[in-house]
Amino acid sequence: WIKDLPSSTAVFCSDDMRAQFVSQQLIRHGRDIPNEIIILGVGDDTMICELNQPTLSSIPYPGKLIGSNAAAALEQAWFQQSQHNQVQLIQPVEVIARDSSRRWDDPLIQQAMFLIQGHAGQADYKVSDLAEQLQINRRLIERRFKEQLGESPLEKLHEQRCHIAQRYLRHTELSIKKIAENMGFKAPEKFSRFFQQHHGCSPKEWRAQST
Repeated sequence: WIKDLPSSTAVFCSDDMRAQFVSQQLIRHGRDIPNEIIILGVGDDTMICELNQPTLSSIPYPGKLIGSNAAAALEQAWFQQSQHNQVQLIQPVEVIARDSSRRWDDPLIQQAMFLIQGHAGQADYKVSDLAEQLQINRRLIERRFKEQLGESPLEKLHEQRCHIAQRYLRHTELSIKKIAENMGFKAPEKFSRFFQQHHGCSPKEWRAQST
């Protein structure tokens, strides 16, 4: 059935492994992801999502929130000596958008966003590096971004870098120092300043608020 999916179809998979399987089957049958078929998984397993080609968009599994709600329900049932049969619905936290669901009409923008997504986790990656990889003039790419996206390449780069920092803070127990190190910041203070500039609070404060 995968090879016969009509164009402009979105496939929602219950987990990232199924999303990876669908992606592989679509590619095997010559289908174009995401221009023909969009794929979205669940779990945000970075080993699967980031290593797949194209990278997979996914909804993170809110394990901490589910655990805290379950603990609260157990505590309430224990003290009230009653069964807690109410179903709790937990809204998705966010969608981590990657190449399997991103469409850009301009091939240059498509390639640039692919490179930004792949390198945003490196603090020393700059717009000049992007222009060099694309082998075009920096002013040209800045003009195309402004015309089509309403933002500069630097703004998109920082936006993606912030998303990566948020994923570390929300979904891992890594220290601020280790996150800064993983993202290539020369010192935790530089990472904290970058984060503060874009969020108006420190990484530690944002983590506390998000959990």
